[in-house]
Amino acid sequence: MDVEKTEFNSGEILNRHSDLEIKIKDNFGFNAMIQGNLDRDSDTIKTLKGINYHGFLGMINKMSLSNEEGQEQIILTNIHGKTLNIFLFYKGPKGIYIIMVTSDKTFDEKILDIFNFS
Repeated sequence: MDVEKTEFNSGEILNRHSDLEIKIKDNFGFNAMIQGNLDRDSDTIKTLKGINYHGFLGMINKMSLSNEEGQEQIILTNIHGKTLNIFLFYKGPKGIYIIMVTSDKTFDEKILDIFNFS
């Protein structure tokens, strides 16, 4: 998937003019699957997996979330370029949540200790 070239003709932009801009396609939807896609400038440092979550620690420039048909529905862009992030899919008692942790300080997967993932 070529995340660099993905654009939506219509939709909504969250966090406009902030460090992390989120573009959401009009009438977006996920049914059976959510797939994360990184652009060429992003790097995965470590895969993270727990009982009720999975994701990664990495340097993210641009990332998209696609549905089960491979159609990109959401685009996340770190406006200042590659930024250290933890990105997780978390299965909670009321559904699936997407958690993204970012900071201008250095951190590692131990930051997950602040969450109660039980």
